[in-house]
Amino acid sequence: MISIKKESPFIEKVRETIINNNLLQEGDRVLVGVSGGVDSLSLFHALLMLKTEWGIEICAGHLNHGFREDAREDLEFVRSLAKRWKVPFYGASINVPYYSNKMGLSSQQAARYFRFQFFLKGSRYFRANKIALGHHQDDQVETVLLNILNGTGLEGLAGMKANRRWKGLTIIRPLLYHSKTQILNYCKSEEIEYREDSSNLKTIYQRNKIRLELLPYLKEYNYQIDNAILRLSALAREDDNYLQKKAEKYLKICLVTLTNDKVVLNANTLKKITPALQRRVIRKTWQKLFPEKAFLGFKHIEAIIWLYQKGEMNKLIILPNQVKVCNRPGGRLVFLLRENLEAEKSFAPRSLNVPGKTFIPGIESIIETEIKKPAELKWPPAKNREAYLDLEKINLPLKICSRWRGARFSPLGMENGTKKIKDYFIDKKIPHQKRDVHPLVLSGGEIAWVVGMEISHRYRVTESTKCVLVLKFSRAE
Repeated sequence: MISIKKESPFIEKVRETIINNNLLQEGDRVLVGVSGGVDSLSLFHALLMLKTEWGIEICAGHLNHGFREDAREDLEFVRSLAKRWKVPFYGASINVPYYSNKMGLSSQQAARYFRFQFFLKGSRYFRANKIALGHHQDDQVETVLLNILNGTGLEGLAGMKANRRWKGLTIIRPLLYHSKTQILNYCKSEEIEYREDSSNLKTIYQRNKIRLELLPYLKEYNYQIDNAILRLSALAREDDNYLQKKAEKYLKICLVTLTNDKVVLNANTLKKITPALQRRVIRKTWQKLFPEKAFLGFKHIEAIIWLYQKGEMNKLIILPNQVKVCNRPGGRLVFLLRENLEAEKSFAPRSLNVPGKTFIPGIESIIETEIKKPAELKWPPAKNREAYLDLEKINLPLKICSRWRGARFSPLGMENGTKKIKDYFIDKKIPHQKRDVHPLVLSGGEIAWVVGMEISHRYRVTESTKCVLVLKFSRAE
């Protein structure tokens, strides 16, 4: 059983954070992410101390990412601790480095992806409605700096929130206003044993470089840089909250139609407000269609603004999650969810690794490329998933995207002229709802491969071909 000592200021601050940010309600079932490190164990211990007071149920979850040889020991350590503290436990292991390479993601991107998939499964297993994570003030400082380096706006400057909605769950961070020093002192005073993660000292990860190199350097200019960044974060959060409320007001003014699959805005009214509010109104429109997928990227938002500012009728923009945006007569800006919700998801254009593997989020697929000599090829290419292109005729970088208005290409065998992709899809009996999301590989802006179907005649392998680029398409496991 967990030992209970006299309540500390640490616990009182956790309680204060819970109350001020409305993190817990009676009857909540909370899955706590427990890595075995000092942050997550102090959170785990604190929530158990408050469990009876708040009338909640606690369960522990641990994912072994497979980065370290001793990571399995962390899993068993947390499993044993949960058993000793009489808390239900959910654990799993996955070889993230393997999948990182296979999916064409950085190790940290892949780790985050699988970590949240793990939390989603764990919450369903325990019927938990909330996930508690051990992020603290020092993590907030690193997050804000990371966002600044990536070119963020006010929302990114605000950093992490104490709670947020995600896929029908609520993610809570009860330690967000605690410092690392306070956490270490708490574990020491309560005699809580924890594990050290050696990877936290490796500067190959960007967040580690910020903590170990950038922050110490910035302290030469301001020895209280942490407090300065936290103050910036708090001020940005207040300003962003104000603008979000204003945007909600203007959304009501601009809103013409709202259904489950369609939102119509008055573009003439939208044009009259400031760009800062326009962007927020557009993002809130997106939230109306996708409450659980609230983020819409800067490039997409700017494309929408360009669309109604130019005023071109029936010009179409394809957004992620099968959404079309277009101008209609009368100053109407229409967001339309595709009719067939079972269609494949949309995806953002991206460059292909040549040679190498590229993961395509949205359609959960992989394109692998390699360079071979003609004599090494097996003819014919594997039907529906493989293509051979003459490497010397290709303009790098290759890109993958979906079709655009007026897109054309020359199917294999068509020596002269081109054919509209629209007509090609009709001839091949591709369902209407899938045409706008079917992947295309581009070389210098020209379609080189209609993925899984046909290559362009221009890029075919001939007797004079010296090197061949082999492309393989597969669905990610």
